[in-house]
Amino acid sequence: MSAEIKSAEKTLNLEDLAPGFISPQQVAGSWGIGKGDTVADLGCGGGYFTIPLAYLVGEKGKVYAVDVMQGPVEAVRSKAFLEKLNNVEVIRANLEKKGSLTEWIKSGSCQHVVVANTLYTSKKKKAILDEAKRILEAKGQLIVIDWIEKVGDAFRNFGPPLELRLSEREAKSLVTKAGFTFGDKFEAGQFHYGLIFRKK
Repeated sequence: MSAEIKSAEKTLNLEDLAPGFISPQQVAGSWGIGKGDTVADLGCGGGYFTIPLAYLVGEKGKVYAVDVMQGPVEAVRSKAFLEKLNNVEVIRANLEKKGSLTEWIKSGSCQHVVVANTLYTSKKKKAILDEAKRILEAKGQLIVIDWIEKVGDAFRNFGPPLELRLSEREAKSLVTKAGFTFGDKFEAGQFHYGLIFRKK
């Protein structure tokens, strides 16, 4: 494990993570993201993946952290400042609007786009995927993480309501119809699935 990843682990206090969740450092480290890469974290929340991604891409790389909510955006900004990460650009934008990121991110400028725990929240999933496709370079990588459809009785009330969840099958269908090719699955913990796609 690299020094950068270890540093990010210290920041996020991984020992406090709930059982069943994989550390964002471990899972992000398996995506083939390299130094100097540009990544967009769409629906970044409080920066669960943004900060580890910033360490992975290094000083010459860039991470766009995008969320519609002011609170999460400010939380990511604060974390990046405290970690002295100058490669994080925080953007408040509504991803459900067509071309929502045109002002900040050029078409084809990202090697990777991460959409984690975001699709299930939206009624305009295609708009999010269309923007992900726009900003990705040719053959760029789209990483989708979302809540599994079914959970055991012990976790029935954990996470979003079951009726809002997007099944793995539905996610594959939705993303491929949006112009991506399915690549592979990855381990995302007890409560989530992880899927990798490529822009056609």
